Amino acid sequence: MSIKTDFGKQVYQKRTQERLTQQELAELAEVSCRQIYNVEQGKTDLALTTAVRLACLLDLSLDGFKPGARIDSYEALREK
Repeated sequence: MSIKTDFGKQVYQKRTQERLTQQELAELAEVSCRQIYNVEQGKTDLALTTAVRLACLLDLSLDGFKPGARIDSYEALREK
């Protein structure tokens, strides 16, 4: 299974567990609803900032994107 497919499944599972619609998650992550759909289907490559936003919003790990890498904070994105 590819990293983007695995991450997409995690996004879908966590989004539905949190009872968020794709539109609600898209608004929180500042992306289009179509992009959320494509992420969940494993059909898109993500910008790092988008992956971090989704991971932080849904409390997901990004460990699979780079061996040994871990992003624990959303603070850097808030400093726009």
